[in-house]
Amino acid sequence: MRGDITQTPSNVAMKVRQRVTLPCAGDSIMGFMQWELVYEEFHLEQPISYGPTLLDRFKDKFSLNKDGGQFALVFKSPVLNDGGTYRCRDMADAVKCHGDAEIIVFGKTYFSQSGH
Repeated sequence: MRGDITQTPSNVAMKVRQRVTLPCAGDSIMGFMQWELVYEEFHLEQPISYGPTLLDRFKDKFSLNKDGGQFALVFKSPVLNDGGTYRCRDMADAVKCHGDAEIIVFGKTYFSQSGH
């Protein structure tokens, strides 16, 4: 249970609705891994998962791929405002090692106005 990240996520530019996986792996057991959305300007992290479980409010947006020792975050169908900094954190030791990835979502969002 050392708490080191052995594979970090990479920056990604993705299209709207494009399914994308952010890889991550650590050398501790999965129960100590966590994904977060980072708001750097406010010095805040919003947990997406606690251990191997996604928080309920994120289950429609993401899934976790835990095959083969991975702890990957899968974007099911991203929208423009899903861009930001995502952090994979290994919580096993006091240092709390992590890897960050900047995500950019691009594409068109269509709006319809009824009656026109």
